[in-house]
Amino acid sequence: MSVLLRSHNPAWARKYQAAYNELRRRLPADSYAGIEHVGSTAVPGLIAEPVIDILVGIPTMSTIDQLEPELVLLEYYPWHSATPGLCYQRRNSLRVPTHRIHVVVHESPQWNDQLAVRNRLVHSATDREAYEKAKLELVAQYPESTHYREAKAEVIGQLLKKRPTENMLA
Repeated sequence: MSVLLRSHNPAWARKYQAAYNELRRRLPADSYAGIEHVGSTAVPGLIAEPVIDILVGIPTMSTIDQLEPELVLLEYYPWHSATPGLCYQRRNSLRVPTHRIHVVVHESPQWNDQLAVRNRLVHSATDREAYEKAKLELVAQYPESTHYREAKAEVIGQLLKKRPTENMLA
């Protein structure tokens, strides 16, 4: 599948909020400890693939047994992702991905890393501009999603190395 990057769209925040509300209504309260909007669609002004990435933090990975049936009822299906944890994807009637849920242990390194990258890009125009430039270069070099995501992971790794001790979690 080819990578399609789009200019930031304020509707992405509304789409996340609708998905967040839907998840809060459907998921058992004790099955998750946090839900966050992550990825490029969570960063105002940043180009992105128009897929809403949602991070769901669970108490332990065994909690996934409570979550998975509800996610399937909400039309999120297992999807292979390069990111740690479990991933579920929702597609529209044309089979185009619209949302991805990344399930990780709450407050784990994977949880903290996702939030640190998002927060760095939200709060640092310099890093946001450099990341956008890198994404454009990578999509030109690797138009297919698998290779693009692998190359982008290296750029994200560089952002994480810049992370201050407070993890930019606020």
